[in-house]
Amino acid sequence: MSLTLDFKPLPMQKGVFARSLHGIERMMAAMAEHAGYGHLFMWNHVNFKATNLSPPVLVDLVQSAWIHTRSVLPWVACRTSAEEKDAWFYTCETPSNVDAAMKWAIDTVFWSDDSRSKAEWEEALKNKYWKASEGRYSMELHLARAPSGGGYFFMVSAGHWLIDARGLLTFMDLFFKNLRLEIQGNAAPISSLNWGQEIIRLPSANIQAVGQATAEASEQIYSVPNNWTVAASFVCPTFETPRWEALPSLQASIQLSKGETAALKAACKRHESSITAALVSIHILADIEICLRVASSQMNKDASNKVLEHFNTAEIYQLTAMVADQRGLLPKHKLIPGLGPGAFGNLVCDNIPTMHDMGAVRKCIVVEKDGIATANVLKGADFWNVVADTTRQLKAITNGGSTPEAYAAKERMMDSMVPNVVQALCSPGMGCSSIGRVSSLGLMNEFVPSRALADPCTPFVVEDLSFSIRATGADVMGKAVMLWEYDERVNIHLLGSTRWHSPDSWICFEACIRRLIEAVLRSEE
Repeated sequence: MSLTLDFKPLPMQKGVFARSLHGIERMMAAMAEHAGYGHLFMWNHVNFKATNLSPPVLVDLVQSAWIHTRSVLPWVACRTSAEEKDAWFYTCETPSNVDAAMKWAIDTVFWSDDSRSKAEWEEALKNKYWKASEGRYSMELHLARAPSGGGYFFMVSAGHWLIDARGLLTFMDLFFKNLRLEIQGNAAPISSLNWGQEIIRLPSANIQAVGQATAEASEQIYSVPNNWTVAASFVCPTFETPRWEALPSLQASIQLSKGETAALKAACKRHESSITAALVSIHILADIEICLRVASSQMNKDASNKVLEHFNTAEIYQLTAMVADQRGLLPKHKLIPGLGPGAFGNLVCDNIPTMHDMGAVRKCIVVEKDGIATANVLKGADFWNVVADTTRQLKAITNGGSTPEAYAAKERMMDSMVPNVVQALCSPGMGCSSIGRVSSLGLMNEFVPSRALADPCTPFVVEDLSFSIRATGADVMGKAVMLWEYDERVNIHLLGSTRWHSPDSWICFEACIRRLIEAVLRSEE
């Protein structure tokens, strides 16, 4: 089967369209073959203002809203398969009638009577990952009662090759708007939907979408500053956890109050930085502190001294990947009128390493004679120098991928790396994804508690939401950090594998981040 980077009709299969995966989406499909790395999870806690709907009624309303959302954003109904090793492709079949659309909804919307916390659901659904080669629909919605506080959990489980967090947010914003219409009785019947016309909104591969698929391959890709290319990088040693296979994956959630979020914003504004730059800097300091502490406890004195010497002489700390959204490169004619760029679909982002000045970092870490390290942000100038350096790095990756040619070059590079995907998974370090301020994306504004509670036209409130990826398994050595702000509250989600991070060190890592955030806020009072 010969496929292109655009969705085209399959011969002899009426209503079925297909295209091949390319670039970062193909890389994520390859990673998913290794214990489901990257499987995407989104959690929404929804409270209805009226008497709680019974599960059967709720499921019927949700399925109808799900179908209406598909009619606008058809990529949600893509299946992913593989012709041969490393050759994945999408197929999407337009429904021939109402029954076909309803069958898809039944196959992808699930109700559960299980009573679980958010963290337990996250673990359970990420453990039910699937691979891009399995021919399954790439996105599902799971519903369950919230175990406390009333309401329901609306949880999305998706192959990360299909979509990223900003795209998923756009989809769920439209879904909740459709659900509101269903509850109010104002939705058009699903029998009135004109199937077939939605196919034009299936997204081509990113390199095609930005107009570079047929262009001559460019060498223009993001490059680190020349002085970093030969600089010694500090790498945290890894230690395998005994009998790790029986342990759950590692996760931790940190949510700042509205007051703490406002105070952090004010501090960042005074120092001409962003919250993302400040939080990334805090995570770097915490990563190094815990690294030195674990090395001191796990190694003999000579080996521990070598790690400490490496810390004292290294020129840079490398953040293995900073996710940068690239939807700004999409041509306007590729976007859906009235919806944000996330409606395009696809995984439209870049994963770029950033290099941080260890000279500035060392001024914020005190190492005692016994090798015990403590990160310190109370000497404000030193910490904000680290943040200033991080700010420069984040600006560099934004500017480095700001042209279609540069982005296409990175997509081609990612595509060429697929056969060596295990090397990317087996690299120690820390990666970070900042979704940003959800309200600034123009999403979920009608459903946040601060607005929806007082709005008589909104029948429910999305009390809270969160994102996660599967970042565990035998091959995954690094930590993943996800950042976002919802309803004026900053959220941090930490993810890792118990094979390379012990439960004790993970608890210390989370505690260190909390301590440093509190210290920054105190120092700015």
